[in-house]
Amino acid sequence: MAANKRHYVSFMLDTIKAHMKPGERGLVVCKKILFDDEYVPNWGQGDPRFDDPTNYTERYGWDIEGRKLCATHWGAGIGSNSWRDADVVFLFDQFHLPKTIAVATVQGLRGHRANEGDLASMTTIRSKVPGVQIISSGHSLRWLKQIALRGRGRSYDANGVCGKQRLVVSCDPKAFLGCVELLFPSAKVRVVAAAAGGKTTLAASLIQVLSRPDLPAKVSAAEVGRLIERRWGDVSTRVLTPEFIRSLQAIGWRYVQVRGRGGSYFERMPDELSLAA
Repeated sequence: MAANKRHYVSFMLDTIKAHMKPGERGLVVCKKILFDDEYVPNWGQGDPRFDDPTNYTERYGWDIEGRKLCATHWGAGIGSNSWRDADVVFLFDQFHLPKTIAVATVQGLRGHRANEGDLASMTTIRSKVPGVQIISSGHSLRWLKQIALRGRGRSYDANGVCGKQRLVVSCDPKAFLGCVELLFPSAKVRVVAAAAGGKTTLAASLIQVLSRPDLPAKVSAAEVGRLIERRWGDVSTRVLTPEFIRSLQAIGWRYVQVRGRGGSYFERMPDELSLAA
């Protein structure tokens, strides 16, 4: 719907202003439909500047209050060096391989007929089967890694050191943080709160609370529960999944389970303490 697209682009603009300074250069990656319908850049449909796409896809012709931007969409851009001077890369949403293509890929790689393998075990196109899940996830992670490093992160000096680049990712925080160490080893991650009125999961709320810089190095689980307005004993078993534990590690925390007096707690990992000192 047009209203949803306008709302989403408005959210994108607010995010760009919040994480990019005037005078910097940035790359925005979003859904192709926003390009097709001329919502990105936010010039208004029919604006003559859309007649020369290279203006906003290669020459930083999209200006937001002094912020110089290029834009591309998921499904394009791998291999491009056009944005290697971008200080910030914004990834809005993720690139998802259509389920039918993922199924066909798995069948082809394994040499299976239509009545064999994962396809044969599926009752509907929504059925979750291991091979298809692996292909779909791997495809998304490949695109995320490739597109994230289109800015200064792909420019290297004579000593083999890459340029300094910020990456701003807008997607499911739990899913992203669960694989961030795999994609970007040793990267320092900061999670910001969802927009007012936006829906969020318990795990995402916990990650947002523990990303606050004013928290001490050790916080009781009971106190963390109070901060998300839930009793920790009522939600702990639902939240403490392997994926959530990986998310904690990505932001420099770990969970320590303690029975009896004092109770369980969250604490910053040693590397994070040394950086904060």
